[in-house]
Amino acid sequence: MADNTPSGFHEVQQRFAALWQSLVTDGTRPRPAPERRGLLDQVRCALDRGEERLSDRQTAHIANTFKLEDKIHEGTSTVVHRARHRDLGTYHAVKMLKDCHAGDPVAARLLLHEAEIGLALRHPHIVATQALLRLEDGRPALVFEWCSQSLSDRLREGSIAIAEIFDITRSVLSALDGVHEAGWVHCDLSPANLLFDGDRPGRIRLADFGVAVAVGTRQSELDLSFAGQPDFAAPEQIAGKPLDARCDLYAAGRLLSLLLERCDGASEDISISALRAFAAQLTRSNPADRPENAKAAQAVLGGFQV
Repeated sequence: MADNTPSGFHEVQQRFAALWQSLVTDGTRPRPAPERRGLLDQVRCALDRGEERLSDRQTAHIANTFKLEDKIHEGTSTVVHRARHRDLGTYHAVKMLKDCHAGDPVAARLLLHEAEIGLALRHPHIVATQALLRLEDGRPALVFEWCSQSLSDRLREGSIAIAEIFDITRSVLSALDGVHEAGWVHCDLSPANLLFDGDRPGRIRLADFGVAVAVGTRQSELDLSFAGQPDFAAPEQIAGKPLDARCDLYAAGRLLSLLLERCDGASEDISISALRAFAAQLTRSNPADRPENAKAAQAVLGGFQV
């Protein structure tokens, strides 16, 4: 039988055995477990650095822990990468300032502002912010739980069932209730910022608090004239007025209208008609004519039969 062992394998095997022996003993005694773990970690770091030199493309590590992989989103001042934890092998999303905005104080402040909000929020329908890190050059970086698909991606796949629309709307209102109870207005609800849980594909989560404001304040207080998605932003947000929960409800209504346009059910279906009326209620131009908050909107939605 032919020997398919790669050239140089036996030499590497012998050197690895010698390395392992030096890790577990100093030649006179076995190394204590803490010392052994420390040496193993140093070897792992050296292997990671060596992999970068051997690779055709440059790899990067954040905080010596997260290996950056594919770029999944690029904004005006930030970029988001999929990242893999070096030791655990788990996937995460890492958001950081782009190189060209490394010295931008406003962009850095907004990212830290997002970290402050995200790290304080824990809700089943909000993407978990897991850590705030610093890059070697001083730029902040946020680590989030990994979600593999956005609602934008889902809508590109085709039509959507009325039951799924109902579930998405219910989840969005639940997330907004959590945001508002914490004293914030999200200000950027859109399909791109609604992500499906990687482990539980049916669960949708709200992401991106980069332009969120405290209830009763204006976006201009973040040095922003306007931020958000014009197709989903409430009139008072576009006008630069103080914002409250009803601003996000307007966006939720616009989202619901979009979903209903993609619905695979019959247009005369009573459930679709009821949800259209609900979307119209959420998107009234005068905030006073909308439900008072997400909890009130949830109560209205709870009365529907789908």
